Amino acid sequence: MKPRSTTAAVWGAAALVAGAWLVCLAAAFVAFRLSALLDEEGAPVNWTERLGQFGDTFGLVNALFTGMALVGLAYTVHLQREEMEENRESLHRERREQFLSARLNAVVALLDARERDLAGSREAFQSEDYFAQTLQSEADRLRQRVGFLRSEVRLGFDGPWSREVLRRAVATTMHDFVESELRGYARVRRRYAEEHAEGLDPDGALRKHRDYLKDMRRHVRREFALLASQPEPECYDLSEQARPELDAWTACLDRAIAGEEFGDAGLESCFRILSARLAPA
Repeated sequence: MKPRSTTAAVWGAAALVAGAWLVCLAAAFVAFRLSALLDEEGAPVNWTERLGQFGDTFGLVNALFTGMALVGLAYTVHLQREEMEENRESLHRERREQFLSARLNAVVALLDARERDLAGSREAFQSEDYFAQTLQSEADRLRQRVGFLRSEVRLGFDGPWSREVLRRAVATTMHDFVESELRGYARVRRRYAEEHAEGLDPDGALRKHRDYLKDMRRHVRREFALLASQPEPECYDLSEQARPELDAWTACLDRAIAGEEFGDAGLESCFRILSARLAPA
């Protein structure tokens, strides 16, 4: 609860108590006056007795205020408990963000150190292409690990960090990657299928579709190869678990590339099986 709303609630409770006290006081005073004026026997009014009766009416008022004080105390304890819970959650969230930030900084520092080592020994490489590929592999591995950290932030977790949190984050990242590739494949296949059906350049549409499938094959296989090369055992375990589905998907993709007709050879269903394997529990 925000401080402003808490202050408003406290002032509201105080106004309620003051209003109840005034109402009880007015009611007791009116009752006292009526009883004094409406004496049935006409005898002189014993003001001492009447004042005593008037004072006795405040016993009810005292009981009322005691009950309201207990209610106010319980409400105050409730507000304090809510504030403590919010502070505890805020502290937990801050520690988690600091932990994730520290891990991200460590990943970036490792990449920088690796790139400096490679740049310092660049003369040892016989091929500039090999040197560029090595740097690209390190950058891709960093990109993938940053994706794992982002998944952790998106998923969130209660309690201390554990290896299970990392496993879920890795699975979520790879699952989202496969789902993204599936959506891209469905969109591109539909576009090339429409070009093929129009008959203006059917061979060209089929060729472009095959080129897209080849590029997708390299991209997806490379992403899983990067996953297997990550230092965390959870990454390697997930790549091994998904290997049968990935091989089945690759076989379907190869049949689609080699096919003479514009078809997918069950590629979409293989995509979905691979995605289901990667879905976090």
